[in-house]
Amino acid sequence: MLYWINFIIIALFFCFISTDKKLNPNIRKFAQICLITVVVYFAAFRDGLGQDYDGYHDLLINGYFNEYTLKEPGFSVFSNIVYFTELSPVFFFLMMALMTNYLFINSFYRYNNTFLIIFIYLTGSIFYFNTFNLVRQMGAASLFMYSIRFVENRKFLHYVFCVLLAATFHISAIFLLPFYFIINRLYSNKLLINVLVVSYIVGQILKIDLTSFLAQYFTLYYWYFEEEVTLVNESGYLTLFFNLVLILLIFYKKRNEDVQYKIVFNLFFIGVLLYNLMPSFYFIFRFATYFIVFAPIVLPSLEKIFPKRVWAFILILGFGAMFIFTLYSSLDNSKIIPDTILNLESVFDH
Repeated sequence: MLYWINFIIIALFFCFISTDKKLNPNIRKFAQICLITVVVYFAAFRDGLGQDYDGYHDLLINGYFNEYTLKEPGFSVFSNIVYFTELSPVFFFLMMALMTNYLFINSFYRYNNTFLIIFIYLTGSIFYFNTFNLVRQMGAASLFMYSIRFVENRKFLHYVFCVLLAATFHISAIFLLPFYFIINRLYSNKLLINVLVVSYIVGQILKIDLTSFLAQYFTLYYWYFEEEVTLVNESGYLTLFFNLVLILLIFYKKRNEDVQYKIVFNLFFIGVLLYNLMPSFYFIFRFATYFIVFAPIVLPSLEKIFPKRVWAFILILGFGAMFIFTLYSSLDNSKIIPDTILNLESVFDH
């Protein structure tokens, strides 16, 4: 547990320095580099953390993904590097951690309330820690977040390139292509509220089982219908919190004035819709991941409704308490609480 606590303290210290506009820009830039370095190091050299760690380790050691195909060739590159060189699977985790966290954090600095955004990203269990559990998909999600600047600037080909690059690590990213034409539009409050309410009723209250129907059309990941459907349960208080935030933002009249904000609001809205539907169809979480990562950017914007310091205190207290509770309730879980952190030499086979 101390590894996590020390990591968070150090990371937030550098985050605070990097966002303090009273300081010299060079100092802030150096602190930003230090923040990214710390976040990448912890994600890359964690020893066994994450549900997928052992699986990736075995796949890379045995070269199961060495064949180059149109399906996820980016992953095949790393698989070949690890298998045919003296580099260990830690090299793969390092490269994915570097790409994922650099792109996420670089994107976060484009928005206001950067400190709060990064605080939520690091402490929210479905954000930074998911880079340990959904290694390739969170890498793809970071490329998607990076591509949003091209939606703002109407650079379609740049957006397509980022999405296709993301798909080389996780094929599900290919479904993000049409969203270029969806997320930069204004939608009426009535439509947003109706869609949100219906999604919550269908997913969280009625819990309509769509598995058998949708399994006929989503054959690419057919095994999820066999196994992960048994894990279906409510997304809990966090999902309810997201819905309440959305309702408040929808009725806030000035929510669509800024193009940059309008886009991330729409992305967060889609993410919450998909989260609402997860109890009815668990596999939807694979698509929800790409959109819910925009929650840290949108949540601080409620400062337009509540006093800024009050809302910042609520977010820090809420996500901080959730983070501590997650650690405390997982003291005996080696997939969440590390026994050790690997050294730099672990990148190489011994």
